[in-house]
Amino acid sequence: MDVFEELVRDHRIIEQHFVEIEQTTEVECRERLFRELRARFEAHEVFEEETLYPEMEQLPSTKLVVGEAFDTHAELDQILQEIAEVPVNKSEWIDRIRELKEMIQEHMRKEETIFPAVRTGLAKTRAEELGRQFQERTSVLDAGRADRRNSTSPV
Repeated sequence: MDVFEELVRDHRIIEQHFVEIEQTTEVECRERLFRELRARFEAHEVFEEETLYPEMEQLPSTKLVVGEAFDTHAELDQILQEIAEVPVNKSEWIDRIRELKEMIQEHMRKEETIFPAVRTGLAKTRAEELGRQFQERTSVLDAGRADRRNSTSPV
């Protein structure tokens, strides 16, 4: 898969993390799911910032959106940190999770809208190479997620 297919696949995994968080009220489970969500998002954003965005800055059709993407990542990081400081059993915690979910979903929609322009500007082999790099970075997260799903413990 090329980098865009990998990133979209990761977007769906991030969305699933939110579904799982919202479906449970168990404190320990929510804490674990939040840690997983945060690790996934941070790995995703670091890859974009270090690898994909520099490529996008070279393309006339997408270089202007890179600054906005960095700003959005910074804002999302701040919210993630704020959520981490709120006790999971407080109603404010789930409210902040829902706020984060909406913001991340909007960010992902914007990214997925510009991916075709970036794909056009990148050589197919480069897009595939970046896809392999992203897959390597997230394989540990995917393995942990699979292990959890295969265990007999609840979500």
